[in-house]
Amino acid sequence: MNTEFNAFVSEISSPKVINIEPFELKRKLDKTSRVKPSILHYSHLNLLMAYAESHTEAKFILTLEFDKSIKYFLTQPATFTIEVDGKMVPHTPDVVVIYHDGTVEFIQIKTEKKAKDKEYLRRFNQIVRFFKKELGVAYTLRTEASFDEGKYIENLQQLYLYLDIKLTSHITNKIITELPSNLTISALEQLCIKHNETDIYAWALIAQDYFSYDCKKILTKQSNITPNH
Repeated sequence: MNTEFNAFVSEISSPKVINIEPFELKRKLDKTSRVKPSILHYSHLNLLMAYAESHTEAKFILTLEFDKSIKYFLTQPATFTIEVDGKMVPHTPDVVVIYHDGTVEFIQIKTEKKAKDKEYLRRFNQIVRFFKKELGVAYTLRTEASFDEGKYIENLQQLYLYLDIKLTSHITNKIITELPSNLTISALEQLCIKHNETDIYAWALIAQDYFSYDCKKILTKQSNITPNH
């Protein structure tokens, strides 16, 4: 159980929030299908499984793993019974994000087509206003337009394998001080090998935000990278 989100839920005093079921996925999840897949994703950040009901959700969740401003996130975090169109209905946000500065943000993830549907937006905006007024938090609608640029997702999928590789600070510092002016991933691999590490160490440095790259192109050994520190 995430203590930050638990504390947030426990402090909700609005009489208009009839019921909250945090941390347990109470509603029955749909079986996976071509139309509506059920996707499980292991989160290195949270050290638990994350759940997505669409490929768009799965891609967005992947971007959260690399966001250094995020302390923790939960998928399907709680079911709130709230008022929409004058009726009390259960509503489960796709994701809640807890940032290092203590900010809490709920997120709904939809396709561009769905996000432009007037009836959907009319109902969703009621939920947004409810969360802001009664819970005091932002509820944001995200689509693939905010993260599906170039080869961004493909690169994150490739780098995700290296997020849990342990880096040694003194080795990393030595590598950083010896970087050539024109740096490629291949050159970084050779530098890591020089310091008795493997080429995996180079990819872990990129995955863990020591270097930036052109997200519009797929990462290869010949890709140019730039140190961030």
